[in-house]
Amino acid sequence: MIDDASGAKVLDEIATRRAAAYRAEYDFFPDGESPDDSRRRFKWLHQEEALTDEQLQGRLAQVDAMEVAPTALEPAAARPLLN
Repeated sequence: MIDDASGAKVLDEIATRRAAAYRAEYDFFPDGESPDDSRRRFKWLHQEEALTDEQLQGRLAQVDAMEVAPTALEPAAARPLLN
């Protein structure tokens, strides 16, 4: 390990690249994923310091909104056709 001033820079760069790699791989909203799985994945990204507190809150709010939206858009009960 580097024990001079550049050591801290190297460690910061490693952490930055690691977080960016995690975000690139796991920070998205896949079709068909359950809201609980999405929440767990975003909380894990936050735990791994790939998401800030604000980013986590935003992702969780998006998951909550996506969970509510489908029920609001459910089709009306089928009516018999007149023919």
